[in-house]
Amino acid sequence: MQWQYEPRDPEAGWPPKHRWHENRAGFRYDPSGKIEGCCPAGMTPEKAAELLNSGLEDSPRGWARVHPKSIYNFHDGVVYKAVETNPGKSYHGFPCKGPKSDGGRHMTARMMQRILKLAEERGQRKAIEDWFNEHP
Repeated sequence: MQWQYEPRDPEAGWPPKHRWHENRAGFRYDPSGKIEGCCPAGMTPEKAAELLNSGLEDSPRGWARVHPKSIYNFHDGVVYKAVETNPGKSYHGFPCKGPKSDGGRHMTARMMQRILKLAEERGQRKAIEDWFNEHP
């Protein structure tokens, strides 16, 4: 199935998240004090959709829905996680820390291994290992 990329819509009452004016991916604290991953300013909706539809789907045990709970991928040495925006249809993504993160929306150790395996297949394992070392 093809998933749609859907950024948060401020006109619908959803404040924009995961965006900043830096040309790199990174993290900042949101107004409530939680860590928030921010995409590079140059990330296009087309690239986000491509990453979404070529990523690794993940759902926890007991997830009863047909669509995945989240989708992971990487680009330019950055690991991204996408979560549903409109259940079963669309997702929005953001840079993601590794499984040791204490910042909330982290991944499982199993997903980290799946990402590293895919990075190996794509010849990008070193860059992704560096990301996880910087953002455990």
